[in-house]
Amino acid sequence: VPLHNVHVNCFDKECYHVPMIIRHPFFAGKEVNSYHNSKDVFPTFFDILNINKPNEMTGVSMLNVTNENQSYIMTEYMGPGCPDMSSKQIWFSIRDNDYVVAYKVCPLDTFESGVISEVYDLKSDPDAIYNRAGKVSIKEIQYLLDIMKSRHLQIQIKTRDFISKYQ
Repeated sequence: VPLHNVHVNCFDKECYHVPMIIRHPFFAGKEVNSYHNSKDVFPTFFDILNINKPNEMTGVSMLNVTNENQSYIMTEYMGPGCPDMSSKQIWFSIRDNDYVVAYKVCPLDTFESGVISEVYDLKSDPDAIYNRAGKVSIKEIQYLLDIMKSRHLQIQIKTRDFISKYQ
């Protein structure tokens, strides 16, 4: 599969389908096929070593059976340099087995004021070559937009709290 984008925050399959092998003498191993972020790596190590993870860690163990069914992966990127949380757009990208959706919105703006910049229908275009933004019904991808909207709200609240603390 060729690399498609020059974006730093690229949401191509080759950036997400990354094999990980853990070898430990007391760990029999397990194949995990659900989606995970890099923040899940250390909680997985803690799980294997039977150590409670620190509360500050937001990731979950990849061995956690309750998380095995996570059907999507999402990334957030604000571009190079120090992010201006009041005006710089967050580039959200989310992928599941059916679609890849990229959405840009500023943290303090309403989610609805953002823009769907890329949509790939992985059922008909598994290599995500043809951007279908504007051609795919919003109803088809609304479930993914709802996930991004929820995350945007979390970021918005934290951003407002941070700004009010230092004004």
